[in-house]
Amino acid sequence: MYCIINGQTFRPTSSILIEVLSQWGATPPYAVAVNRQLIQRQALTTRALNAGDMIDLLLPIQGG
Repeated sequence: MYCIINGQTFRPTSSILIEVLSQWGATPPYAVAVNRQLIQRQALTTRALNAGDMIDLLLPIQGG
């Protein structure tokens, strides 16, 4: 299976969203959208991905 994370093709060993994000190297805090649909934080551990899903990982930015 493959998915696309922030425009990059990635081949995870799991289909569970939180595990895929961990394998990709993402560390909280972040917001996640799959196929342009925002995923609630509590659903990250149960959301299964399908081949070709597009994941947008949004990280907070600090500035002044």
